Amino acid sequence: MPFVLYFLIFSFGLCIGSFLNVVISRGPVLWGLAHSAHTERLGFATPRSQCASCHTPLKSWHLIPVFSWLVLRGRCAYCRERISIRYPLVELAVGVLAVALVRMNGWYPETLFLFVAACLIVALGVIDLETGYLPDMLTLPLIALGLIGGLISEWFWGFVPFFDALIGAIVGYGVFWLIRFIYLKMRGIEGLGLGDAKMLAGLGAVAGWMSLPLVVLAASLAGLVFVGIMHLRGKVVGAQTAIRFGPFLAIGGLLILLSLTAYRFPWEPVERFMVVPGTIQ
Repeated sequence: MPFVLYFLIFSFGLCIGSFLNVVISRGPVLWGLAHSAHTERLGFATPRSQCASCHTPLKSWHLIPVFSWLVLRGRCAYCRERISIRYPLVELAVGVLAVALVRMNGWYPETLFLFVAACLIVALGVIDLETGYLPDMLTLPLIALGLIGGLISEWFWGFVPFFDALIGAIVGYGVFWLIRFIYLKMRGIEGLGLGDAKMLAGLGAVAGWMSLPLVVLAASLAGLVFVGIMHLRGKVVGAQTAIRFGPFLAIGGLLILLSLTAYRFPWEPVERFMVVPGTIQ
């Protein structure tokens, strides 16, 4: 595939990442999960993007993904307050995901399916990191996306079969709900939120029930690395320390999506990889 085409795919991913930043910033406010003093006529398309500190509307070139952040050196063009590095990181992440999915999977319907799922996962992880919430407005569409993929798996070979997607959603939710219930009974406090259970249900629906152990393992390892880094920095992380698990679930989910893509999906018909005698000259 020519470099120019990869560049266009990457640029498309950057633009989608820029829109995701709008969803991440405004979504929690619109859904009643966060408060903002500037909520009048707030939507995903209006009003025009503005500085989070001085609320000055941004110029068109200020909205160019990554480039504008680099040119402005991470500061507002008007008040010179710092612009969160989250903005270019999300844009870059989505751009890289777009290229990776097309590069490893090709131009197939499941590529778009996985890209939409990856965008939802990125948004959920960042929103949980910043607000502590995993909104139903994103977790439920992730579950629905996986189930819809299962329904059309009879016609498009790259999707998880519906039964596997349904079991993945049920088991994903049930496992975390059970852990939450047991922890609540033993300690008297919530160890996991239902948002985590819904997010794992979505990952199970998209990737299939067989991927859930790997998702949880990858998320747990990412969490352990985070705790280790906190200890190295001299910050105490004890049994009572609240750690938001959504970002780690997002890391685990994205790794599994990419690994499934790299191995061309474990649920594909075996016949696709069989060599029929007499077909090789």
